Amino acid sequence: VLAKEDRQLIDSCLKVYHNTTIDTNRLKAIEFIVESSWDENVWPKYNQFAHDLVRSLLMKNKNKEITNKLKVSLASSLNNMGLSYFNQGNIPKALECYHKGLKIQEELGDKFGMATSYNNIGVIYDNQKDTSLALKYYYKSLASYKDVNDKQGMATSYNNIGVIYDKQMNFSKALENYQNSLAILEDIGNKKGIATALNN
Repeated sequence: VLAKEDRQLIDSCLKVYHNTTIDTNRLKAIEFIVESSWDENVWPKYNQFAHDLVRSLLMKNKNKEITNKLKVSLASSLNNMGLSYFNQGNIPKALECYHKGLKIQEELGDKFGMATSYNNIGVIYDNQKDTSLALKYYYKSLASYKDVNDKQGMATSYNNIGVIYDKQMNFSKALENYQNSLAILEDIGNKKGIATALNN
């Protein structure tokens, strides 16, 4: 049974979807469901719909600017599919989707998207206890967040790197990265993040 908020969200977005003839607006309406719903029975279903829709739009669109925007959406849907597979415990499919999305982001030079994908891949390797690969991708994520000056992303990456060094019992490097994370979180006033960093 869907929560009332999810039902209202779906109804309003589908109304937009059916009442517009502009393909990109139809896609945005479906993507808004994916981005706004936390229900596991809702967002994966509509994410697949968004993925299929953007692929069909890419096949018929020749405008480079619009095509690039559609590719950003395609990469996002692949990342969401990766998360869905990860939640199901299907690690090979999750990695496949993350890497497909990452390839598109790298082609577009989408640094923020790349940072997110690198982090997601790092999380999988961390979960699989492959700390060396997790560290590699967390460092890639940090570099991309630095490129776009995303301080929250940088703080998250420093924290994740600290966690890996902690697991490797390299406590001096762990502390260094936790402190880097803490300094940024204090700078941006993220109290919840500060508490996590201090706890680490």
